[in-house]
Amino acid sequence: MRSYSKAVKKKMSHLAGLAHQREQEEYLAKLAEKFDAWRKKEIDCWDLTDAIHQFHQKDAQNVYKVYDSNDDYDIQVARGIRFGLLKREEVDEDVLTSIEDLLRALDDARGNKGEG
Repeated sequence: MRSYSKAVKKKMSHLAGLAHQREQEEYLAKLAEKFDAWRKKEIDCWDLTDAIHQFHQKDAQNVYKVYDSNDDYDIQVARGIRFGLLKREEVDEDVLTSIEDLLRALDDARGNKGEG
C-alpha cells in the first residue's frame, strides 16, 4: 500500500472490513438458500454437502485471500466500490481521491469507463 495519512488509512481499514463482511455475507446467503432448499426437500443431503464444501474450500478461501493483507486496504476499498460492496456515498472524499487511480485501473482491467 502506498503511504496515506493516518486518518485516511484508518478510514480505509474500516471500509475494507466492511467490504470483507459484505462479500462474505453474500456467499453465506447463497449457502443459506441451499440449507432452505434442503429443509424443503428440494435437494438431498449430498447436494447440500457439496454446497458446504464449495463454500468452505473455494468461496470463503477466495474471500480470505482478498482481505488477508493489512497492506492492501486501498486495493480492497477500490475493489469493494467496483464490485458494489461499498457505495460511493459511504466513502469519504479524501479516501476516494486517494484511490482514484486504483479505481481507474480496475475499470481499465474490466474494460469499463467507471463512474469517475
